[in-house]
Amino acid sequence: MNFVKLNYSLLLLLIAALITRLYGIWDWPFVTDEYTSLNKAEERFNSAANFSSYAIVYFIQKSFGENEFYLRLPFSLFGALSVPILYIIWKKHFDGLVVFLASVFMLLSAWHLWHSQSIRFYAPVIFFAVTSYYLYFTAVKKDNLFYLLLAFISDACAVSFHLTAVFIPIGCGVFSALVFIFRDKYFKNYSKRVVYTHMAVYGVAGLVSISYFWNSILNWHSKGQEWGYNPVFLVLQFAKYVQIPIAITAVFGLVALLHDKTKQGIFFLVTIATPVSIFICLSFFMAVRPDYLIYTYPMICMLSAYCCVKVYRSFEKTNLIGLSLLLIVVASSLPEFISYYTGRSTHDVREVVDYLEEHYQADDRVISYINGFNYYADEKYTLEKRPGYLYSKKADWSGFLQNYQNKKFNTWVLLPVTNKQLNKNFENWLFSNSRLVWRSNSLRFDYTIRGYEIYLVNSSSAYIK
Repeated sequence: MNFVKLNYSLLLLLIAALITRLYGIWDWPFVTDEYTSLNKAEERFNSAANFSSYAIVYFIQKSFGENEFYLRLPFSLFGALSVPILYIIWKKHFDGLVVFLASVFMLLSAWHLWHSQSIRFYAPVIFFAVTSYYLYFTAVKKDNLFYLLLAFISDACAVSFHLTAVFIPIGCGVFSALVFIFRDKYFKNYSKRVVYTHMAVYGVAGLVSISYFWNSILNWHSKGQEWGYNPVFLVLQFAKYVQIPIAITAVFGLVALLHDKTKQGIFFLVTIATPVSIFICLSFFMAVRPDYLIYTYPMICMLSAYCCVKVYRSFEKTNLIGLSLLLIVVASSLPEFISYYTGRSTHDVREVVDYLEEHYQADDRVISYINGFNYYADEKYTLEKRPGYLYSKKADWSGFLQNYQNKKFNTWVLLPVTNKQLNKNFENWLFSNSRLVWRSNSLRFDYTIRGYEIYLVNSSSAYIK
């Protein structure tokens, strides 16, 4: 009977994951950093950094062209398969209901969904994080060097997709150090030889690669990115992406796990806290983003599910009360999850292209801050050079914008609409010297603002449709 239940649960997760992660990938236009993958695939395919991600994009470009469906398909499959894989393997260490709920939380995560439909590295990194953490923990607990070898391979795969995945083995390395130091007192049943092997292999690997990773950090720092220099912003954004109810219940789940299964609780604590702490420190002097911590998300879902099951089983005689926490967590995920689909289907850069093609005249100028505008316009327009980041405080907006004031030609300003506030100087100039001629906002239910706006400067036309 249990075997039948396992298969039904697994089948349900697999079908739901495939449907939700594959739906729409043939229709949604490319967005944000997907253009980096498109434009840099050949260059970075030949470099050491993030080789696997760009290799996939490069070979699909050569085989099928820049087709949304084919380019997204392998990344969507990684995202879809990470959901049932979490259930299959971690069920060996946790109650089946806990792991099933953790998989459901990941399934309903708009953060996981977004990255599962993007031709970036995040979905593969999540997939290999699920397997890496499991393989390492099982190796230490079962004294199994073969599982440790598989963990090494899984770690290497994750890092080949993005360098930030190196914090997966670093987090495990901290746990190995704790087992090494406190084994005789607290970790007597954990494998000494697996821990020694793990520390030796990664110790040598760390010494060999430390200069490479240090140079990578310096190179990233030298780019002068203005976003992400704020540890408070990093933590709050990370909590937002994880979703507040899951983040809070994960904290209580960790406390409960530390009480019930202290060693497993310590493993979850260090594998999550280690990369988060390091990125908080890095955010003081360089730009980092919460997405670089997404490999911790499956572990966070596990802790949240553990908390929900703990509460449910504490109220066995009053099941409705026991279910209340679980229902809150699931219900809180739905607005953003549903909004992902309604937003993508009503937020299309191709509408901007269509509008401009209808109204553009010879000698007009175009200033575009909309990713993908000229891509879907087939590079038809010569875009004006911009002074910097749209929200930048350092850009010389006044000197730049004067070039388009009181001229004989028309200037079209294409802007994304988000929750972020535009640079004040830019915004004031725009409102004083142009008029809004077109706007489209996506349909969402989570109070997130997404849309596009077109402003016209110095138009000789009295009216534009």
